[in-house]
Amino acid sequence: REELPSWVASLVESLTTDHVTSSGCFRRIFVRCAGLTAEQEFYRGGWDNTGPNNLFYGLLLGGDREEEEEEEEEEEEEEERGDKGPDNEGGAGSFLRSSYDFMLWHETDVFAVRRGWAERVVEECRYPRGFWRKGPSQMPLMGSTSMVATHHYHMNTAGIYRLDPCFLDLLRAVRREFPRAPPDAMLHAFLHEPERFRNFQRYGHKFHYTDLMQNWLSEWTEETVLAHSPNTVLVHGKHR
Repeated sequence: REELPSWVASLVESLTTDHVTSSGCFRRIFVRCAGLTAEQEFYRGGWDNTGPNNLFYGLLLGGDREEEEEEEEEEEEEEERGDKGPDNEGGAGSFLRSSYDFMLWHETDVFAVRRGWAERVVEECRYPRGFWRKGPSQMPLMGSTSMVATHHYHMNTAGIYRLDPCFLDLLRAVRREFPRAPPDAMLHAFLHEPERFRNFQRYGHKFHYTDLMQNWLSEWTEETVLAHSPNTVLVHGKHR
């Protein structure tokens, strides 16, 4: 097994031994290394989101399509042999899908602004039944509408995902068509293209904008966040 970087090992140790701060939020701590190459980690920003995409899709779906097919073949062979178990369930995507119903996706620039955020996440997962995504729209409020484009309406990547097989198939289709572009903007574009209007009619109700988390592109404070919505418990925004 690949040795964890020292800072990751230190973080895991602090979370698993400091029961005062962590036991109320996390029952178990897992670290799964993405194992990306330098080329796979490449990140230019803007519409080239290669590195973050490989992390995001790798966690939810597994690797590229060839790797997925190899995983499926291996799983079929293991099932035929009768030796498929919890220790050999394939990659990170397989582990996640087989172990959990929901995922809270957030990056290092997501901050808690209220106590009890974990309980709130659990509450949001329970209701309403059948949703696929819950996430924030863009903040702050725009002073001028002349700059508004279609992609400004998209739901940010941060938020809650239901690990529903149909939803994951939709993400696979988005990845095939837009492999390098940001998945949040492309998922919105994918569903709102005229030729896919039937998909929007069928699945649009499964995407819920929520104030569980706010997504700020500019400077923010706890006061400005809670003034917008006192129900918010998490903020995605590096400019604090």
